[in-house]
Order: sequence, then structure tokens, then C-alpha cells
Amino acid sequence: MHPLVKMNKSEVLILAKKLNVPFELTWNCYYDGDQPCGMCSSWRKRKETFKELNYLDPVFSL
Repeated sequence: MHPLVKMNKSEVLILAKKLNVPFELTWNCYYDGDQPCGMCSSWRKRKETFKELNYLDPVFSL
């Protein structure tokens, strides 16, 4: 089962917000490391989606 597969990034983020996902404990990064790179395309998409919805991304605020 893949419940998120038909949802776009904004819809997933809205659902995550409703479910109180601890965003400060998550990150999107194509590179393995102790910290996210903050520059790869996965990060850019995350940043754009948070901005589009007017949500504060706690990871970018650190």
C-alpha cells in the first residue's frame, strides 16, 4: 500500500502538519551525512513547498 503516491508535495505537507509530524526531526537530502546539505534538489523542493504553504520549516530555521 502506498497512501501518499497520488498526492503532490503540498498535499503531503498539509497532511503531515495535521498529523503533527515533528519536522525538526526530518530532512530531505540526497547525500548521506550527519546533517542535511541544504542545497540538493530534494532540499529545494522541500523549501519551495514550505514557502508555498506559508509554513515555517524548523530545519531551515536552525
